[in-house]
This record gives sequence, structure tokens and C-alpha cells, in this order.
Amino acid sequence: MSDTAAIELLKRAVQLDGEQKYPDALTCYSEAIRMLLKVVKDIPMSEERKRTAYQQKITECMDRAEKLKESIEQKKGFIGGGRIIQALLDGLNEADYLDKMHIWISCPSAEDDKSLLKRFNNTIHMTTSNTVLCNNCDIVLFAVKAKLIKSVCQEIIKTVDNERLKKILFISIIPGLTISTLNQWLQTGENIIRIMYNVNVAKRNGSYAIASSKTNDNNPLQIYLKSIFDKVADFAGNVTETELDIMCALIGSGPAFFCTAVEGLADGAVKAGLSRQLANTLAARTMLGCADILVSSSKHPAELKNDISTPAGTTIYGLHELENKGVRGAYMDALMSAFNRAQTMADQLAKETK
Repeated sequence: MSDTAAIELLKRAVQLDGEQKYPDALTCYSEAIRMLLKVVKDIPMSEERKRTAYQQKITECMDRAEKLKESIEQKKGFIGGGRIIQALLDGLNEADYLDKMHIWISCPSAEDDKSLLKRFNNTIHMTTSNTVLCNNCDIVLFAVKAKLIKSVCQEIIKTVDNERLKKILFISIIPGLTISTLNQWLQTGENIIRIMYNVNVAKRNGSYAIASSKTNDNNPLQIYLKSIFDKVADFAGNVTETELDIMCALIGSGPAFFCTAVEGLADGAVKAGLSRQLANTLAARTMLGCADILVSSSKHPAELKNDISTPAGTTIYGLHELENKGVRGAYMDALMSAFNRAQTMADQLAKETK
């Protein structure tokens, strides 16, 4: 058997591996191994050096394939099944990746509400028990209200073996909940990180950032977790916890602020005479188009605004009215208020550890 096809397939596997498309990479590695084994079988015993080189390559492929298999089979658990989790599942489903994952969700309504199971074709496991989830998952993400997180952690440390807890990568998307506070409740060491993302992941157009301890940066589970989020969002970087709280206000709350702007523009268009449906669609698509230009061109927002504003035209008159109403300052105040709220929540949660 010719080794050309096997080598090409192996190159493809390495490429997919580098792109973090792990399930597809595993498939290519497995097929390449099968083909290389046939190649080795056809090499004469007299060509020992050639046989050894191929066998070494096969061993390397098998080692990598085994590690990929372990990563892919890692079970992910979400404590809480609200809109922000459903948005993530929607995005992963749209990326054709959800059925390749092992996802558990624990929430009080798991036994009564089967809508999530139906929506995602039974590709997730539902439970009412946080203990069951922690005993089955390697990655656990907290997505409950801040007022509930302490009691959830207390339940977990009472019912789950400590050695088991130390093997889990815990993630929080709760605004203001610091790694230090969560660590004091879970008492598991350094296996805790924070992530902030937004509902835009539902359409694979979100943003996310990670805050973690320095000792946790090379955690294999964290690297794998990033590969999951990369399928639905743009990575803003590894940041400090204070920066993450700012991002909570910007990328977490930002979509709601933008929706308020879209609603206001649409209301104005309705007042002027457009139908509600058309006004809503045009306002949303106008914002979508502007965002696309700003991201793809790296233009400063003021530059695009100036490009649109002609002397004595309609746009500059409208902008004058926005300035009179203090809209720019209102957005700044909204972001600062959301950020300050996250800081206040952090202080309140920290007090509960004392």
C-alpha cells in the first residue's frame, strides 16, 4: 500500500488539531493510523530502519489520538439552565458540535421541564442533583443567581468527595464572584476560573474572556474549554478579574444596551410612519451592518460617524439632538453603573466568607 495517502491524511489531522477541531482531527488520526499500519505490514523486514521510522510515527499518532479522545470525552456540567446557558447550547448546536460533547445540566425543573431535551434532540443529560452532576463531570460551570451560589457550593462540598472535587475544573460566569471567594467556599485549590461571555454566542458571534490564576493557565481542561468557546465566540484574551468585571458590563450587559438603542430608533421610525415589523428589522440590520464595518475595518466609531454626516444634512441634525439629550454620557453612565454593581456584588459575596 502506498504511504502517500496516509501521509496526506496525517497532515490533515495535524492541521485540524492545530485549528482545535478535535473530533475531526481524531477521525483523521484514527484513519491515518489504520493506513500506516498497512504500510508497515508491506515493508520488507530487511528495511528495518524504514519500519522503525513508521512505527515511531504510528506510536506518536496513537498517543495524540488517545489524548484527543480523553479531551473529547470530558463531561461538561452546567449548574443552572437559564438563557445564557441555552444561548451557548444554541451556538454549539449551530456549529454542529453539540452532539460531539457530553453535557450535563442540573436545575430544579429538570424532571418536569423536558423542553431543553426536546430542543437539542436528547443530546444533553438533565438532573435535579448538583451532586450527581459533579460526580459525573470534569468541567463544571456555575450559572446560578449570585444569591444562590453559596448554598450551592455548601451542598457540593458536603456531598461530593474532596478528592473528586480537586479533579474538576470549576468555572463561574456569575458577575462579581471572585476566584478567591469561590475557592473559600469550595476549598479545592487552584482549579477555578472565571469566564464572561454574552448571548451573541447563540449565533456564533459572541465575545468571551477568561480570568484565572497564573498556575491554571496551562491546565489541559482550560485549554480544551477554550477550544469549545472558540467555536461560538471571539476570544478577547486572558484578563484580570477587575477587567473581567468591566467586560461583564460591556459584553455581558452591552447587548441589552444596544437593544434599547434599536428599540428607540424603531420607535422613532414607527412615529414617522413605518410599520413596526419593518422598523424593528431595519433598525437591527442597521446596527448589525455598522458593527460589521467597525470590526472588519478597525475604524474608530467617530470616523464612520463623520463619513455618514454631510454638511447641513439629516444625520448631523439628528446627532445634534442626541448630544442635547446626553445620549453619549448616558451610555457611559450605564456601563459604569453595571461595572460598579459587579464590584458591589463582589464585596457582598466576599463578606459571606467571613
